[in-house]
Amino acid sequence: MAFRLDIPPPAYVDTDEEVDRLLEEIPEWDMVGFDTETTGLDHFFDQIWFWSLANGHERYCLPRHRLWDFKEIFEDKSIKWAIHNANFDANMLANAGISQCDGSVVGNRYDSMILHTLFRDFEPHDLDHVSRRVLGIPKLFSYKERFGGVNIQELRPGHELF
Repeated sequence: MAFRLDIPPPAYVDTDEEVDRLLEEIPEWDMVGFDTETTGLDHFFDQIWFWSLANGHERYCLPRHRLWDFKEIFEDKSIKWAIHNANFDANMLANAGISQCDGSVVGNRYDSMILHTLFRDFEPHDLDHVSRRVLGIPKLFSYKERFGGVNIQELRPGHELF
């Protein structure tokens, strides 16, 4: 089964006006897709560098310094989140100081990695595999394939590879 993925490319959001508009719209979304690009894979020490939000029709890429603008959104338990490997992204948010009062982050979440584990426990559960197998998306490229040897901290809007 393949899903239609003809949504527009992500819009880069970094102005106060764009952030304010998103903050008003997100509580009205049926579900919020969330993903992080991080400085590494260490759950305790690495940090979010870029992050993205999606609603099935629009996609947004935001820089690290905009995380705290969305703190209340991340901590709002009424919002439904779609995340692959949600525990990793929740740890990255916690590393940035964002968590709910009970210590959880992004509480009302649907983790596609866990769902895939329940559906096909004998297959790999990484995003590339799940994207190909469930969504019919051809192999995604790795960070290294896309950006070569460029350090993630060097990537900014306007960079030739951004």
